[in-house]
Amino acid sequence: MPTDFSLQTEKAPISLKFLVVGGGIGGLAAAYALRSAGHSVLLVEKTDGNPRISQTCDAVKMYNGGTGLYIGSMITQESFLQHLGADYRFVKHGDLHSLLFKAASDIGVNFLFNTEVTSADTHSVTVSLRNGDVLKADVIVGADGYDSVIRAAISGPADDGFNPDLHQKKVWITFSLPAEVLQQDEDLHFLADQSNWVIALGDGFIFSGNLAPNGEELVVSIQYDTDRPLEEGDDKWKNQTSPLDKWGIDYSKMEPRIVKLLRQAKEYSSRVCIVRPNLDSLVCDNARAVLVGEAGKPLLPSGHHTPAMALEDAQTLGILFSKIRHPDQVPQLLTAYEEIRQPRALTIQHYEMQHQSMLACPSGPIMEQRDAILRQALAYRDWEEMDEATFKMVWGDELDICSYDAAEKVEDWWTQWGSYFDRSNERRKSIDLPTLVQVSVSS
Repeated sequence: MPTDFSLQTEKAPISLKFLVVGGGIGGLAAAYALRSAGHSVLLVEKTDGNPRISQTCDAVKMYNGGTGLYIGSMITQESFLQHLGADYRFVKHGDLHSLLFKAASDIGVNFLFNTEVTSADTHSVTVSLRNGDVLKADVIVGADGYDSVIRAAISGPADDGFNPDLHQKKVWITFSLPAEVLQQDEDLHFLADQSNWVIALGDGFIFSGNLAPNGEELVVSIQYDTDRPLEEGDDKWKNQTSPLDKWGIDYSKMEPRIVKLLRQAKEYSSRVCIVRPNLDSLVCDNARAVLVGEAGKPLLPSGHHTPAMALEDAQTLGILFSKIRHPDQVPQLLTAYEEIRQPRALTIQHYEMQHQSMLACPSGPIMEQRDAILRQALAYRDWEEMDEATFKMVWGDELDICSYDAAEKVEDWWTQWGSYFDRSNERRKSIDLPTLVQVSVSS
């Protein structure tokens, strides 16, 4: 089980200046964790600070403490949200964003909204703004999402010569419908059951729908493979009012009730995501800038673990920097962050790509094999009755991944390296002590 959030209540004896670029879930969580550790934090966000996708967005599916099982996009750091007072079985993206924003504001994080960062210099530890201003900090935290600007300062201009139409692309569409509309439709009333989380899989798509915590609306998301050439703005979140047909969805591949539901969407949010490769590093060469959330782990938005990874990053960074004793230790701590988080990032990215490929696999032998496994699992009334072989086949990888505890990983690192870290600080103190030397100069 995840450890108690009190592991991060320690405050550092010195206060560094952190500049967090990006005000999504990853940026807000990192800002909150670093401020909790006693540091000065300025968060810069190019929008007005509201969630980047509308309130009618996909629910963030997290740990169900009642059953002890991890479901969907699980937040392994349940204590992080418990500390904030969250009811975290199903939390809408916008609600989680608002919760984190309030928590960060309440403890003194500073914000600059409607302020766009255009570039970063990791040597001078500065960022340049669209209006010409330059901001300086002790550490830059890149939390600016899937299309990160800070990423280029760490991994280089990877997009030079990048042609998005030559890479795999996926559309993510999300919307909500009032529960009362569903209750009046004999084909769709089953969706208005709070206990149901409906998933539909098909050739090139994944559908997910569940009631929001208030029970008043069904939150829907669909991920759909597309080979449609990108139009301007397609790769940015936009609120749409036109029919879903613009995305070329092949309804013939879908169950009729799902088609009926999708055709009722009048307003929705959408964007095209281009599948990006893994990053070699999450920290710049001189260890003064670091990537968190989707900026460092370009998981697709509909991934099972995207919000969980952002909160894990935040808690890791916060606990590490609660232990700093001297500014010269910044590179050591960012290197520790890299050592702790990069293996986890690669594991999750590999899992997500394989998992989504399996769920949205084309018709044929692979789909038939997948469906046979799922039918075998669904034959049991409850997973507690499931035989061990079937349980491992269906849930084994997911449960292995979800047993990860970010706070525990930091403590493991500290157990191994903390004494060295403290000794290096003691040596620095002895070197830093002022020494009076009298020099006689004679002609």
